[in-house]
Amino acid sequence: MRGNITDLAKFSDNRLLTTLAEGIPLIAQSAEHLDEVAGRLFASQDYRASEIIRGLAEEEAAKVLILLDLLHCPRAEPDRKARTLKHFYDHTAKRICSMANSFPYISSFGELEELIQLERRPYYLDGPRGVEWIFPNLINTTREGTMYIDFVRDITETDGEYF
Repeated sequence: MRGNITDLAKFSDNRLLTTLAEGIPLIAQSAEHLDEVAGRLFASQDYRASEIIRGLAEEEAAKVLILLDLLHCPRAEPDRKARTLKHFYDHTAKRICSMANSFPYISSFGELEELIQLERRPYYLDGPRGVEWIFPNLINTTREGTMYIDFVRDITETDGEYF
């Protein structure tokens, strides 16, 4: 189904609802299974693997939220539906969906939209004046930092040779 997820945007209402009624429980079952595996890994003190699998479980569960968003798209806007469905395989979008459920103190859709826009930026600027340093998207950095081993040496710890 991977390459054809955007085809859902072209389905009739009846076919879409039937397909989602069949697919959403499968996605939920997959997310639950991954979460159970993460729990077993955690219990066996394999914390890193547990964190990786738990993140995948959250991303899998977020697919359900994306499909529910699809149902909120106006019928007459297949392009909007296709854009929504492209998030189905976007790790950042899925992490934002799962995070959105835990954003504290959200009192309006406007506030939620503002937070989502901040989280989806590919990079952001920071520093004493707010523009000195460029940082990558924190969601991607956190996800990749959990899944992959990075080798970083602090310049202050080197012997003065940089290259």
